[in-house]
Formats: sequence, C-alpha cells, structure tokens
Amino acid sequence: MVEHDAGLDRYQAFLLHEKVKARANAEEEAAGVPVRTEPGELCTAAQLTRAENVALDKLRASFAPGTTPDAARSAVDTALRGAFGDSACRGLEHAGEIARLVYAGIEPEAGLMPGAR
Repeated sequence: MVEHDAGLDRYQAFLLHEKVKARANAEEEAAGVPVRTEPGELCTAAQLTRAENVALDKLRASFAPGTTPDAARSAVDTALRGAFGDSACRGLEHAGEIARLVYAGIEPEAGLMPGAR
C-alpha cells in the first residue's frame, strides 16, 4: 500500500499512516497471517512529538550522526518504552522510526512533528 502524504501536516500524515497500516493488518488477519499491533490508544500530536524528542535525544547521546536506522533501533525502542512506560500509545514505533531515518540523513527534518528538535 502507498501513502500519499505530501502536503499534509505531520500529524495528519501519521494518521494516514495508521489508517493504511490498519487496513493492511486487517487484510493479513483475514488471510490468517498473525499481526502484531502496538498497545494503547493512538498517540496524540503532543505524545508523538514527545516520542520523537525522546528518540532524538537518545540518538544524539548514543550514536554518531548518520548511524543507520537499524543500528539504533533497539536503543531507541528501549528509550521510548522507558519514557512512556504504562502510558504507551500506538505510534511510538512510528515516532522512533521517523527519528532514526531523519538522524541517519535518509529523511528530511521536515518529516518530524513540529516541536521535535
């Protein structure tokens, strides 16, 4: 599935991503493929911004700029789990991924939520 989010603000792009992902997951489940989903309610714009900031802080503290997204995934995921604990929302994985892609130089900073440093 393809997301066409050009021109959307970053939170609306996130909501589109989640909608497309939910549809793909439903199709996989209907075909008998097990699907893992994040727990909790969908992240608010403020939660998503906070998550991207947590991820970026971890990246800057632990990795050189340009580090590949896969190399930093575990550390970022751990930082997000620690920061959100029992108040995890659905979208933390997305926030971590976007932050890792931006830090690696693969995606532009404009891909971050407004307010993410």
